[in-house]
Amino acid sequence: MTALRTAIVFLTRVPVGIGSGEPRPAAAVGWFPIVGAVIGAATGGVYAGLFHAVPPVVAAVGAVAFAHVITGAFHLDGLADTADAVPGAMSVERRLEILRDSRLGTYGTAAVTLTIVAQVGAVATLGPRAGFLALTAAHSLGRAAAVALMGTTVIGFGRPARSTGLGVDYLDDLRLGAVIAGGCCGAAIAVALLGIVVGTIAVLLAVVTAALAHRIAHRAFGGIVGDVLGATATVGEVLVLVAASSTAL
Repeated sequence: MTALRTAIVFLTRVPVGIGSGEPRPAAAVGWFPIVGAVIGAATGGVYAGLFHAVPPVVAAVGAVAFAHVITGAFHLDGLADTADAVPGAMSVERRLEILRDSRLGTYGTAAVTLTIVAQVGAVATLGPRAGFLALTAAHSLGRAAAVALMGTTVIGFGRPARSTGLGVDYLDDLRLGAVIAGGCCGAAIAVALLGIVVGTIAVLLAVVTAALAHRIAHRAFGGIVGDVLGATATVGEVLVLVAASSTAL
């Protein structure tokens, strides 16, 4: 269970501890969609609990805020840094410097704002049950998209941009089995919760997100960095929520 605990510690602010075993970050990757589903279920529970007490938009704000608190806005921070860096410079070296800058720029602010608005808007169109299912699937598939991106390094189609860093720790010694298990788990959860049609669309959107993130990462940074993984998870999550909300219109 050390790998599961490592995934929880990495993806959330829940103080579970690593345990007595020696943590292998790469071994935790396969658990990412599972932990994402738990985060989504907790978030969906908040939304369902608030739904009958306050207007749907307010319930959605509360649920989205809860998700960012329990995760430490970890992936959202990656999206903001990526949004600042990609259009903010012309060279790979300068973009990597921007990623290391803790200050939030105009592009990053816009990306964070639009993401939260999209999350709230999509969730608010759903009823309590549909919202619970959509949030569970979205958080799971978002992490699965990041796992798929990480998996490109295993098959030699991708590479890390740096030799050190938090993202690199999880790419080092990553096994194809963990990638396949994580991806299949995320896809299965989405189809089971959203149905075959919407679930399949959501899975395809996650795949497209990972593919675009791969292209952007290698063109802008020379390879995969942790911030891009966070951005991938966030964008994938938003697209799944939008896909789920479209069935409610």
